[in-house]
Amino acid sequence: MSAVLQHATDVMPNDPEGAPGLIGPQATTSGMDGIIGREMLRSLEDSVKSMVEAEVAGSALALSLPQAAPAGAASDWNSTLSMVERAAATIRSYEKRYVQLEKQSRSLADRAAEDHHRLQTHLRSLEERLAHAEARAVKAETAARDAEYEEWEAETRAKKAEQRAAEAEARAVQAEAYLRRVHELLSAV
Repeated sequence: MSAVLQHATDVMPNDPEGAPGLIGPQATTSGMDGIIGREMLRSLEDSVKSMVEAEVAGSALALSLPQAAPAGAASDWNSTLSMVERAAATIRSYEKRYVQLEKQSRSLADRAAEDHHRLQTHLRSLEERLAHAEARAVKAETAARDAEYEEWEAETRAKKAEQRAAEAEARAVQAEAYLRRVHELLSAV
């Protein structure tokens, strides 16, 4: 019998922290509702707790059936023991599933953190490239404005030069006309 109690304490220790899949006030039974009813599980937990507490306290727990016990008592004890074993197996399977889910969630969280880090790095890289592109665009706009100004200035100088050339030509024509007039006057003398 001590082996059964030890098995029960190994499978279902009373953890005050309320670790998942363990007996205690924080333990949940929502997944077991289809297998063992809540009340039946609570009764089973209480029975196992009292048996464990009695053995831990050093009491001599004799679970042998009395000599003159009715035939139903042995089958009740066997069905209770069978329910304890089924409950222990169910709890073990839930604990295994919990460990699997915890590993999967840890893996998913790690992948999400890696993706987040990778995307943050990529975003920083894109922001740097954007800043460099904006700086080049500002330089190009400044150069274009400077070029437009220089073009306007060149056109203005060209117009002034044309105007001066036209004025010089007009003076040359006028000087030529004076010179011809002077030649005519001198040739008439």
